[in-house]
Amino acid sequence: MRTSIVAVPLLAALAALPGTAASPGDPVAGKRLFATTCAGCHPAGGNAIVPDAPLKGAVFARKFADDARIVAVVRNGIKGTAMPPFSVKAVSDADLKSMIAYLRTLTPRGK
Repeated sequence: MRTSIVAVPLLAALAALPGTAASPGDPVAGKRLFATTCAGCHPAGGNAIVPDAPLKGAVFARKFADDARIVAVVRNGIKGTAMPPFSVKAVSDADLKSMIAYLRTLTPRGK
């Protein structure tokens, strides 16, 4: 019984961390999905079109600390750039969560 008393506050604390507020995706599945959907322009989390704007590293982690910001860019694209919008039909919400979980593995916390 004591384990569950400790686990509930711990899980609540983890859910409050930046980048983890949304329900977690599967980073292994996310890596596979990223490879087929995003890696053409973002190989290994980089950016083939705008090399100084990779999807990893301290700048990305700060700018996109909240998963909702990544979701907004994926769903809306970035007008005037090569980043197109991806509808829920093209990338499901569950798949997007998994790809975000994978992206989070590219920048270890505190880096």
